[in-house]
Amino acid sequence: MNKKIIMLIALLTLLGLAVFVSASMTLLSKPDTLNTPDYEVDVYLFKGWNLVAGVGDLDLILPDSEIQEKDIIAVYSYIPSVQDYARVLPYDKMESDKINLLDDDQFFSSSFWVYSKEPGRLKFRTETLWLKDRLLFSGWNFLSITPNMIGQGGEPELRDFAGTCNLEKAYFFNPEQQEWVVFPLNEDFSEDASGLGILIKVSNNCNMENVGDGDVPPPSIPN
Repeated sequence: MNKKIIMLIALLTLLGLAVFVSASMTLLSKPDTLNTPDYEVDVYLFKGWNLVAGVGDLDLILPDSEIQEKDIIAVYSYIPSVQDYARVLPYDKMESDKINLLDDDQFFSSSFWVYSKEPGRLKFRTETLWLKDRLLFSGWNFLSITPNMIGQGGEPELRDFAGTCNLEKAYFFNPEQQEWVVFPLNEDFSEDASGLGILIKVSNNCNMENVGDGDVPPPSIPN
């Protein structure tokens, strides 16, 4: 079983989502050997399906996490290049071949479906790539919400992250009601969205961009 599959199986300790979910994400120290920061994520899982950002190792689950491996029944990943689901857990060889269609960037920046048989808080550490490192495919894409996407004072809005993408629709998943909730493209993400996932539809293969993450021009010359 390759590293990607092992890490995806480890994902069953890492997930949950919705507009009504309480979540927090704290930036941790960044090792020099990593291209992405480490985050500490605290999300509440409802009984049933939850959609959550992040991926990591079982060793990164925090000791005080209420949700553990025994509480997870199934985990699914979405493969944007073929616009289809692949089951991560329970493990199946044919399903794992589909999961291998995800490259590392897609893997680390995706959100995943997790079915929890119990409600409770899930606490873990994970790595998430910035949007500028992630190729989106025409159609549906499951993305994680990173700290630099969180709005303040009504901005940045979701559409500000469009980059080369033509954004068509966006949805959150409400795990309490087990239904999709439309997320307007002119809305900003609140702090409650940190560590969660979002479903975005684009009309072209493209890359989104990070707002205010190294792309801000230098100050003008003094007058």
